[in-house]
Order: sequence, then C-alpha cells, then structure tokens
Amino acid sequence: MVKRFCDTEIWQKDWFLNLSDKQKLLTKFIYDNCDCAGIYEISWRMLKVFFSNTITKEDFEAIKQIKFIDENTIFVEDFVNFQCSVKSINDLNPNNNAHKGVIKRLEKYNLFQAPNEPLTSPSLGAHSGAQEKEKEKEKNISSSLVLSSSLNGQKFYGKYNNVCLTAEQYNRLQVLCMSPKLLDELVDSLSENIEEGKEKSYRADFPNAHFIRIEKYFEYRRKNPEKFNPNLNNKENKADIARENMRLADKWLQKYNEDG
Repeated sequence: MVKRFCDTEIWQKDWFLNLSDKQKLLTKFIYDNCDCAGIYEISWRMLKVFFSNTITKEDFEAIKQIKFIDENTIFVEDFVNFQCSVKSINDLNPNNNAHKGVIKRLEKYNLFQAPNEPLTSPSLGAHSGAQEKEKEKEKNISSSLVLSSSLNGQKFYGKYNNVCLTAEQYNRLQVLCMSPKLLDELVDSLSENIEEGKEKSYRADFPNAHFIRIEKYFEYRRKNPEKFNPNLNNKENKADIARENMRLADKWLQKYNEDG
C-alpha cells in the first residue's frame, strides 16, 4: 500500500472550493490513484464504477493543477513538488534514490530536463563547490521529510527521541520481544547509535528503516546472548549448567532402563 503526504489545507483553497462536489471527489481520486510522478492514465471504466455521475473531459479540465499529456493521460503539475519537497520538477536529484523512480516516469513523457553536468576543469574548486551545494540540497530535503513524518502517524521513541516508528510497527516489536524492558533497551541502543552517527536518522522515503534495524538488533541478541548477559560468561555458572544437564541426562537414562 502506497502512503502519501496529504495537503490538509486544500479545503481552504479557492480553486478547490470553486469545484463542484463531483469535481472535488475527482480531485481526491486522482491524487490517490496517480503514480509517483503525478501521472494518471485515465480508466473511464473505473471512473464509472466509483462515480454515480458521468465524468467528462471537462471535469478534468476544471481542475487547474491537471494538464492533459494526451487524450487519456493527465499530469498533476504540483504533485511532485509537494511529495518530494522541491520547488520545481527540475530540482529533482538523479542521485537521490527517492527521486530516481519519479524521474524515470517523468522522462517517459518528456516532462523532466536533467540538470547540466558541471564542466571538467583542471581546477577542482568550482566542481567541489557544486558538490557541496548538491549535498546541502539533499540535506534540506531530508530535513523536510523528517519534519513531515507526523503526517503518516509515526512517533519518535528512544533515549534521544530519534527512533521513528508507527503504532503498528511498535506493537509488532512488542510481540517479537515479549518484554517491554527488552524493547526499550533495543530502541535506546538504536537511538544512541543514531545520535553518535553510527546509524542513519529517519527519512520519510524509507519509513520501515528503523523498524527493520530493531528487528536486526533483536536477532543479534538472540544469537549472542552471552554478550548481553554477564552470567553466561561466568565459568562457575557454565559449570553449574553443565552439571544440571548431566544430572537430567542420567535421570532420563535411568528411567529408560527401568522401563526397558
């Protein structure tokens, strides 16, 4: 299931209020059913299923954000800007994994113009400066995605309040760990590693990243219990466990011989 940011202020915007009820519903339908680049190939058959009134081309044209690419394909002009937190389509970064799929779809319809590559030069100063600007742009995009995480219902947990999980993810981890204390320890461990730069901060384009990392932490603890329980490293404790195992084995063997 695809999750997207939703503009809650749309109900206060004049262009939306000026639409008929049918066209308002059509707007929401398009925003939910277009692809990651805001492109929707019209299925007139599907529209007949969901709308009691007939949808016409004029209904699409009444929505100012929508432009026809061809007779049965439309493009929502502000969709990418809002979802990817960019000022224009040409600000999309081909090196950003979150943008690659969007760019590929836009290029199919000749809607994206790749930025000019910097000229090679014996002097690396200008090239280095361009790289720094690009990194800063990606950092700003990342920050805006983090700030927007509350739109998808995530909450922040951990010692430094930087581990992002949905309620469903948190509940699944509780079932996995079977111990609130253990889950708290795993979350705090990830939180500390994020704070120290050993793990990555939350990004809205990777909504399951922290959930998956905590699962990995749990699996590591399960396979290496002696690293987290000092008693398991104690030689005397290990000897006691070995003796108890031998006692149980002898008891089982004695019972087996009596039954035989």
